[in-house]
Amino acid sequence: MDSITIFNDMYTGMLIKEFSDGIDCLTSMEYFFNAMDAIKYVNENPVDLILLDLQLPGFTELIQSLKKTPEAIIITSYLPSVYKAPGFPCQVEYLIKPFSKEKFDVVLNKVQRYKSRNNDFFPMGLAGKS
Repeated sequence: MDSITIFNDMYTGMLIKEFSDGIDCLTSMEYFFNAMDAIKYVNENPVDLILLDLQLPGFTELIQSLKKTPEAIIITSYLPSVYKAPGFPCQVEYLIKPFSKEKFDVVLNKVQRYKSRNNDFFPMGLAGKS
């Protein structure tokens, strides 16, 4: 799955990098620290999954610029019942800060199951690379 991570917070971006290393279904992962660079990349490359911070400056512009609707994992300090992502045109899962590797895997598995039910995109699961 071609993925991008967008955070203006270096710590969270590095944590996502650490947690995603070795996960088979994440075939590629690009990292961005601002929405403008990510928008350019998303419009020029296939992206199946976006991991981003709900409070990212440019969040709304990023959503509006999507030509294709990838799945999304929104990482936030806010409970989804209190603050929903406005107008996101795809399946969205939330990962609440602070989070562990185990919580990250649970949310990624939810996305994987959703994609599997809808288009058999992920036949292999989250097994680590050999």
